[in-house]
Amino acid sequence: FFVASVTAFSYFSMYSSKGILRVEEPGDVDADGGEDDVEKRVLFPAWYLSWVLTIPALLVGMGLVANSALSSIVVTVGSATTMLALLWFGAVAQGEHRYFFWAGAVFFFVLLAFALVTEAVRGSRRLK
Repeated sequence: FFVASVTAFSYFSMYSSKGILRVEEPGDVDADGGEDDVEKRVLFPAWYLSWVLTIPALLVGMGLVANSALSSIVVTVGSATTMLALLWFGAVAQGEHRYFFWAGAVFFFVLLAFALVTEAVRGSRRLK
């Protein structure tokens, strides 16, 4: 219920244009040495807030149902939260700096996926 409610409010805030952030970014330099028009990007902070609230809750729930070790739950939640924070910083960053944040988010996603697969293998061995 919590995940569905948070997600529904998040999407409603984006639908009503309250959960949208418009950012202006200077354009590229053209051949004449002047700058092109200002680029406008649309960001969705409500979407990221929804992810930060719901994904850790889902990971904790999965870990508790699977009877995972506390250290495993902490690694998955920490990796997911760090990945989402890096994705947000990459979205708001301007220029080529955003790719550093996105590369960091991919690293933490791989760490999260590895931790989940490792825990799934451990859980399947306990069932035998």
